[in-house]
Amino acid sequence: MPFILYTGKGGEDVASEAISAGVTDYFRKGSVNEQSAVLVKRIENAVEQYRSRRELESSRHRFSLFFEQSPLGAVEWNEDFEFVRINAAAEAILGYDEDDLRGRSWRAIVPESDREEVDGVVSELLDGSGGFHWINENVRKDGERIVCEWQNRVVTDEHGDVITVFSQFEDVTDRTKREEQRRMRSRALEEAPVGVTITDPTREDNPLVFANDRFEEMTGYEESAVLGRNCRFLQGEDTDPEVVAEIREGIDRREPVSVELLNYRADGTPFWNRVTVAPVEDGTGDVTNFVGFQEDVTDRVEREHELERYETIVQTVTDPVYVLDTEGRFVRVNDAMVDAMGYSRDELLGSHASLLVEESAVRRGGRWRCRCGPPTAPAGSTRPAWRSSARTAGSRGPSSSPTT
Repeated sequence: MPFILYTGKGGEDVASEAISAGVTDYFRKGSVNEQSAVLVKRIENAVEQYRSRRELESSRHRFSLFFEQSPLGAVEWNEDFEFVRINAAAEAILGYDEDDLRGRSWRAIVPESDREEVDGVVSELLDGSGGFHWINENVRKDGERIVCEWQNRVVTDEHGDVITVFSQFEDVTDRTKREEQRRMRSRALEEAPVGVTITDPTREDNPLVFANDRFEEMTGYEESAVLGRNCRFLQGEDTDPEVVAEIREGIDRREPVSVELLNYRADGTPFWNRVTVAPVEDGTGDVTNFVGFQEDVTDRVEREHELERYETIVQTVTDPVYVLDTEGRFVRVNDAMVDAMGYSRDELLGSHASLLVEESAVRRGGRWRCRCGPPTAPAGSTRPAWRSSARTAGSRGPSSSPTT
């Protein structure tokens, strides 16, 4: 409580002694009319000062409690950015006791590689131009490097001079790693050589929520034109409904599914699309998304169709037809070839052409005269039967063997 000494005795020595003993103010008695107003003012000032001190002390106490009990690391720095004090959370993060750091520079916890950058942050803080929020590497007492996120505040007096600096910080090493992993996965999806899409099954009709650049290139649709839509917009008149049903069943069962189907680009051009759809689960096993991979396999499918047509032709012609590999071995023979040569298909496939002609003729190319029938000639035969096979020198492609 404020205490004013109001007395008719004593001089400056008494006043000094009274104030030293805790008296708020000293006031000598005089004429009541002359001094009553002054006395009231003295009392008002004393009460105001007392309240101000109490508020300041309370504020300091609350701040001290906040500083000490904060779940974040807290540091008080002096104007030279040296440690004044740290709280228990800061000790746990950095591995130092407060006594280890008191009076030391911020450089004690910053690796050499980051010091130039952090020095610039400190300068910005002290001149008030920035540095209030920062993320950088720090070094624990045991030498382990961690990443910390800092929030800094500078306290100045009425003249703008720095009184102290307070910082709060937290270890964000794990968060930084997760963010980097997310960025890496995002780059992988964006830069994948196949189309990648992601859908959200929690929304009506399982719409697209992501499509990478390759999907845009392959289909001709920009991402903005497909987000929020189900991927069926790629289907068209000749899309096989049974294949579409197979995709739908895989999604309904929450299982991966791979198919090939005819889709259509934005300009109406058809293309063969190899589609793989797989569920993405969260930590509890619930499906949160579906990821789709699309690959344009038009060239391969058309080659396969061409080979199927070729195979049909080869098998239906009445002339013997065969294919040799680069070593001169049979890799394909038609039924007419089997009938004409007298060997089974299994006997011919993988066998060298010298089974039917002289090896020098195989190397030389041109027209062949082939032995018909197994290597052992029928009893009573004086020489094997021969047939002529027209063949382009050096070719390993299909050839016909007309009987002569």
